[in-house]
Amino acid sequence: MRTEACTPALTTAGDLVERSVADALEAADELRCIAAPTPGETVALLELLLAVC
Repeated sequence: MRTEACTPALTTAGDLVERSVADALEAADELRCIAAPTPGETVALLELLLAVC
């Protein structure tokens, strides 16, 4: 999960991309938001990122 692209995110340029957890943290200033398909998945991804921090 740390290196597999599994975190959907919206970039500041408006592109929808998938990043690994490590990439999402490293490129946080280039991401507008985490954009999972459902609210529950979004919360789970945010909780995971917060736990890593």
